[in-house]
Amino acid sequence: MLMKSKIDSENRLHTSQIEYESYKRERVLPKLENINVALIEHQMYFSSYLHVILNRGRLHDDDEAERLNLDGLILENKNKILFYLPRELRLLLNKLRVIVSVSWKDPALLNSTLNSYDGVNAKEVCESVQKIYIDYIECFYELIEEYMKISTEEKKYHDILIRYNFDESVNYKPNNIIDKIAIAYILFHEYHGSEDFSKLEVEIQEYANMSENN
Repeated sequence: MLMKSKIDSENRLHTSQIEYESYKRERVLPKLENINVALIEHQMYFSSYLHVILNRGRLHDDDEAERLNLDGLILENKNKILFYLPRELRLLLNKLRVIVSVSWKDPALLNSTLNSYDGVNAKEVCESVQKIYIDYIECFYELIEEYMKISTEEKKYHDILIRYNFDESVNYKPNNIIDKIAIAYILFHEYHGSEDFSKLEVEIQEYANMSENN
């Protein structure tokens, strides 16, 4: 009787796992693919935005409308699958959606602001932005690959985050002051208040002083 109960329990667990894997393929994966399509298009627009910043150009009239459209597509698909995603993938997807949702600043004004700081120039900041953005995207792909993998072994989501320089809350860990500027002034500028910018300006000045002494 005890053996039969154990076998029944294992069968139910196996059946439940099969159903879950099937649900991931049939319901979750298509939504992730829709999100990926939107992200690919956003990468193209975002690269153009960085190029315009460097050249002190102007945004096209339809850029904001397109960004809002992509944000809406990601939000719609994301909300339908968040419950079924592991914590790490869920948090990273939320961060990517924030990057897409953040409005774009006036490129010429942003260029002037970045170049106004001693020891800082817009080119290296934009290069940092591009690198961090790509890290978010590639980490997203790798987490999905791990999530979709059929295995009884423990998933290595945390290891993937560490490899791409994210902490447990999926915040990118800046390597230097340029990374901090890239995050605060471009990638997540709407999530930084006046106090944050004041502290960052002090760090920028310290960085400039250190560069002069070296």
